[in-house]
Amino acid sequence: DRHGWAIAPAAVVHHESRVNPRSYFRQMYRYGLWKVRYTARTGHVRAVDFVPSAVLAGSGALAAVVSPALLLALPALSVVETLFVAGYRRPPARLLPLMLTGWLVKNTGWGLGVFVAVAQQAVRPSTAPTRAVAASATETTG
Repeated sequence: DRHGWAIAPAAVVHHESRVNPRSYFRQMYRYGLWKVRYTARTGHVRAVDFVPSAVLAGSGALAAVVSPALLLALPALSVVETLFVAGYRRPPARLLPLMLTGWLVKNTGWGLGVFVAVAQQAVRPSTAPTRAVAASATETTG
């Protein structure tokens, strides 16, 4: 098809799990950077990919005007995501705090990565990766 997809039944995927919140934050930050660059390059936008950034920006801006309590919007989003996933995955209760921590780290890292990449695109639009660079990055992070 036009996207170059193929079925590869013999394919083996190795996934590197992050061992601590700091390395997971870095990974999510890089994902946020690349999401903006990918979007700038391809024009393919998925609103859901920008929700953490929108919540960060909106709660920060509105907290100054309306109420500082709005700074809790990102943690609230993370709680909702945790409960949603827990609802269909049914993990042991002891894992819920870890899941919540994961969502907080993911949303913060991803959201900040998006902000930085948007600023970079505003200053130097040429920072969008070429198709070869994007493909190479996908192959090495896969």
